[in-house]
Amino acid sequence: KLKALGKTIVTVMHDLNLALTYSDKTAVMKNGRIIAFDVPEKIASDTALKSALGVEAVYCGEVKQYFFRINENE
Repeated sequence: KLKALGKTIVTVMHDLNLALTYSDKTAVMKNGRIIAFDVPEKIASDTALKSALGVEAVYCGEVKQYFFRINENE
């Protein structure tokens, strides 16, 4: 309802799945700086999550949820 009224809500989340699932736009921060800001689908497929957190996001349409791969070699 708020979006239809032209309202903006800013939240800070550490739950990646919630942020990517429910946000219209998502920012990724590293060392206190925004390194990416885009729609969740773009953020999930971008290298920003890997750069900031060392994870890759994979979306599973069957359960409508993101899963994360951790690259332990880096």
